[in-house]
Amino acid sequence: MKKLEPNKVTLCYTGQFSEEKGLGNFFAVIDGVKKKKPDLDVSVLLIGGARKEKDEKYFSDLLSKYQFEKVKIQKATSFETFTESYKDADICFDLRTMNYENHHCLPIKIFYYAASGKPVIYTDLKATRQHADVSKFGFLVDPKNADAIADIVLKYIENPELYSAHAQNARKEYEKNTTGMLFGIRL
Repeated sequence: MKKLEPNKVTLCYTGQFSEEKGLGNFFAVIDGVKKKKPDLDVSVLLIGGARKEKDEKYFSDLLSKYQFEKVKIQKATSFETFTESYKDADICFDLRTMNYENHHCLPIKIFYYAASGKPVIYTDLKATRQHADVSKFGFLVDPKNADAIADIVLKYIENPELYSAHAQNARKEYEKNTTGMLFGIRL
């Protein structure tokens, strides 16, 4: 588990670089954080890629629009090495759109993040609410409300005890619910 460094944060998105999967929502949150606290040292970690040509253009347009200074882009990795790929992240996000399919599909990454002791900020989806008590290690949000999500990020920055508690609780929830194994992979 990482400790939050003073006045510094690394925000992480993993998965498909597309509008539906919430990359634009994530960028809007980063922009909001930077506007609300301009002196905060914000790094962005993106792991994954675009699968379709339209998604590649969407991603390129986002990079041009926001022009964040500290962006690290890594290709997708296997689940066996997934946790290593985001080890530098402080907070992990999944801000996918709220639609029928997403409401009923559990984003499995949340269990990897929990196992790694990473606080999360996730779209408030029915499937997630049914299978994980995210309130112990993160927040469920409206993915379109970048302003409110930016405030949550800043809450962690201003209250490192909350961050530490959520990091520890993430790991505890994982251990309590999975006994250290997920799909045969020890994390």
